[in-house]
Amino acid sequence: MLGYITILWILWVFGGVVGASFILGEFIGYGPMFATIPVGFLIAIGFYYCVWFYFLSLFLGQLKYKLNSISPIHSETISVLQTIFNKHLYILAVFFACTTFIFSQVGLSRASMPFIVTAWIIFIIQFIANRSAINRIMSEAKWKTLNKIQAQINQIEKNEDLSEKGVNEKLFRLVDTYERIRVTSTNKLEIKSILNFFSQMMLPLLGLLLGNLDKLIEFLS
Repeated sequence: MLGYITILWILWVFGGVVGASFILGEFIGYGPMFATIPVGFLIAIGFYYCVWFYFLSLFLGQLKYKLNSISPIHSETISVLQTIFNKHLYILAVFFACTTFIFSQVGLSRASMPFIVTAWIIFIIQFIANRSAINRIMSEAKWKTLNKIQAQINQIEKNEDLSEKGVNEKLFRLVDTYERIRVTSTNKLEIKSILNFFSQMMLPLLGLLLGNLDKLIEFLS
């Protein structure tokens, strides 16, 4: 872990100075250059955290869980995972907002926009990874239940007399249950989740605006 962070740190310090100087068209100065050292270390930790949690989402999506067999989407486990993933995105949002604010304070406001775009790309990738993990878990639980019901239906058709009223009723109940579960959506994407996602994406931009609040007030006045 430390080696990975150190490499990212060195790349950020070197690339940050060169890149910012290129964007500004001149050397950024010794103050901003030395400021990239602590900022680079924080960003290296942040990006390591992004990569780590991305693979954690994929790993969690491959595990087996005990869910509500009739309606996996309403299971407590799904709710807990949703909360974990949402908190993770808010942690990222606050981190990127603080970073863009620091950029503005050390005179690197122009470098903030490429960083914000990068942050948005990371948000989108992580959001998709989280959604894929949740959908995979629910889909597997759903088909596990459907396969059990299908096995019961096949057993009845094979071993029992379908002309009997009780057998027919039992068969129709199983078929009805199977169909109701089959049409149940496993895509737990609510309006609240979408609004949370967009609010998280706006936080890095808010950090940039707060860092340039004096210029913004001067522009509006």
